[in-house]
Amino acid sequence: MSALKRTASHAIEDFATVIRHCAKSKDLAKGRWIHSQIISDQKEYRENVFLANLLVQMYGKCGSPNDAKRVFDAIDAKNVFSWAVMMTAYTQNGYLQDAKLIFDEMPDRDTVAWNTMLAAYAQHGHVDEAKILFDSIPNPNIVSWTTMLTAYAQSGYMCSAKHMFDSMSPRNAIAWTSMLAGYARLGGILASRGLFRKMPQHDTISATAMVSAFAARGNDREACALFENMPERNVFSWTALLQGYAENRLLDKAKSYFDKMPAWNLVPWTVLVVSYAQSERLEIAQDLFVEMPERSIVTWNALLAAIGHAKSLEEAKLFLVTMPAWNLVTKNTISQIKEVKQS
Repeated sequence: MSALKRTASHAIEDFATVIRHCAKSKDLAKGRWIHSQIISDQKEYRENVFLANLLVQMYGKCGSPNDAKRVFDAIDAKNVFSWAVMMTAYTQNGYLQDAKLIFDEMPDRDTVAWNTMLAAYAQHGHVDEAKILFDSIPNPNIVSWTTMLTAYAQSGYMCSAKHMFDSMSPRNAIAWTSMLAGYARLGGILASRGLFRKMPQHDTISATAMVSAFAARGNDREACALFENMPERNVFSWTALLQGYAENRLLDKAKSYFDKMPAWNLVPWTVLVVSYAQSERLEIAQDLFVEMPERSIVTWNALLAAIGHAKSLEEAKLFLVTMPAWNLVTKNTISQIKEVKQS
């Protein structure tokens, strides 16, 4: 390879590295800057399909599908990946009609493309459109079947989900777990329990779904027994049990499991702070709030409401001043506190 070609190759890889970093960090401003550098550089870089595809992907991940489309339209020699990343850029940002137009225009559609479009419909609750698309897939694979089943289960269409499930061969863990969660969501704890017992093997995800189902229905004894017998637990398993206890106002039990957790994320902290605040146990809620490594607007609003209920309007206002951000819930909460305190 000549020195000139080697330099060009290195420059392309350098550009690619920066674009990938921008996509991963969702740094749109830096992504646009590196794009401008590519445009202003040599023709070899401007017309490089590899870099263009990465730019489309980056803009999609950074929430700017319109920029992605401009780059896509400028690609003269689009390849399969070009079409795929453009469709994904739209689906990632909820532009389903635009994604479908790209899908319809694709010169070659593989199973991945079909499943990407199917998953987009499913994730946004467009079950009818998903079913029409599913029925059109030339050779649906296990991912296609599982995606369609999950769409039914998450939307509460358990008869249709059951029909898909019974027709599947083989069935993967996602299919079993989607059915478990679907029945549990509708309060069908007996159906969930029966299905769980029929599973050929249990993994952490399915066991967690069952713990969540038991806990949500107030069946803390079965939830706890299953949890304790799990060979492996992750933060989601712990949170499922904790949240079930919290929802049923068994806060001391929730707190005891929270204290045993080997690691935390924002969710279990939020569950406990909100639950204690809503149960008017302000002192514990405040202690947990102070200890939180990071806080969400949900925890700030829950504590604001609790302070407003248990203490004076002035103390609620003092807490309000310390909040880093407000939203509609914040404004409604302070209005309700004023109304109650001034009545």
